[in-house]
Amino acid sequence: MSSILLCLPLLAPQTPFELDAESLAAESKLVASAIEEVLEVRLPEAVRFEISDAERIETPLRAELVPQFMHWAGDEEQARAQAGTTARLMSKALLAKYATKSRTVLVNPDVFAELAKLVDEPALTSRDAVRAVLVHECAHALAHELYDWPKVLTGLDSHDAISSYNAVIEGHAQFLARRVCGARGWNEGFETFTRAIGKGVPSGASAQDLLVKVVATTVASAYYDGERFVKAIHDAKGAEGLALVFREPPASPDLIFQPGWYLDPESRPEEAYDLEAGLDAFLADYDDTEWIERKLTITTAQLRAAIGALPEDVVDRIAKGLVRNFACVANPKKDPMSVQLVAAVYQFSSPAEAAHYVIAVDQLNRLKDEQMTTGPIRVKSAEYKELTGPGWTGSLAIKTMLAGGQEFPVYGVVATRAGLGLELVFSNREMGPEALQALITKMLAAAMKSEK
Repeated sequence: MSSILLCLPLLAPQTPFELDAESLAAESKLVASAIEEVLEVRLPEAVRFEISDAERIETPLRAELVPQFMHWAGDEEQARAQAGTTARLMSKALLAKYATKSRTVLVNPDVFAELAKLVDEPALTSRDAVRAVLVHECAHALAHELYDWPKVLTGLDSHDAISSYNAVIEGHAQFLARRVCGARGWNEGFETFTRAIGKGVPSGASAQDLLVKVVATTVASAYYDGERFVKAIHDAKGAEGLALVFREPPASPDLIFQPGWYLDPESRPEEAYDLEAGLDAFLADYDDTEWIERKLTITTAQLRAAIGALPEDVVDRIAKGLVRNFACVANPKKDPMSVQLVAAVYQFSSPAEAAHYVIAVDQLNRLKDEQMTTGPIRVKSAEYKELTGPGWTGSLAIKTMLAGGQEFPVYGVVATRAGLGLELVFSNREMGPEALQALITKMLAAAMKSEK
């Protein structure tokens, strides 16, 4: 999320630093001076620094998350509920947060100390680590003053646009923080927390562990890939380029990973497949007045987290072979939690790589049957069937899941045709094999440009 520095363990041993109101005041002045000297820009006078706690951080975080959840939840009530839950969980794990409305950097010393013990990284409480965190948050404040990114972020209306803009926001903060910390000799604090982003994520195979992994990798992608994107833009266009990406942000993660396409849209090669048309063929069966429908791109980091239970060489091959993807999620407006439908269309570098992905997902589904026999979400039973259609092959997994004392069916499909991979999940919605075969045929045909 924007303006947020998640709890990140540091790697190098340093002297513990007592973080309180007095020391924060002194360090914030030092950081502000460093920013002015290194970047030749003054930190806005309105920016304040406060020692805070999880409860006080939760309030502005929740308010900032509501607009970002609007496109996903479908209405304000659901958006507020989801933002509240997310803010409540995240605020307990935040080292610091730049609150946009009050323009205040809120710092929680308790999290520094608790996380240092939890991940066995005492350097998390070092002076250099604190300075690195403050510089990062101050970079958000600078961007707020220069580019008014909170206003732009609030106006975005798709998952991909919000995800990409968050990468710009976090990448820009990292880009500036790296310069300031490097010039002031605070490299150790900056480099160690940057390398450690995502460290300490649960290694279990439960549904909850998987969710945490995906969230952590999403955050890491915003920092790492976002900084690479911002650096590439700055190298090409300097300060003018930085202003451009905030004013006219990249619309999708594809552009974050390929900054050259952002700089020169005509350099982007013509696509062999129309992935969005494949998704539209899926969504055509669901009236958007009755269903909440969202489209998104799955980043390589998120995909790696989702399939991380597979052997490392299999995961590496899938990540290397994936060219791009597009996915959608749909829930009924009347009761969003009752049913969830997911569809994803993947383009791979060759038919062999697409087939490899489909085989791997089938193996992963069977592996989850063994791993998810305990926990809050469990697999009670599973059966598998082969599926075929015009030019494509695939498999169907029919599972009975148990969660919260209730059973519900989940139908999972993977299929491949040419260089395409297709994945469908119907949670608490039954689908017959014939209906699924017709749907797969329709979606793959729609995504094949040669058949239009």
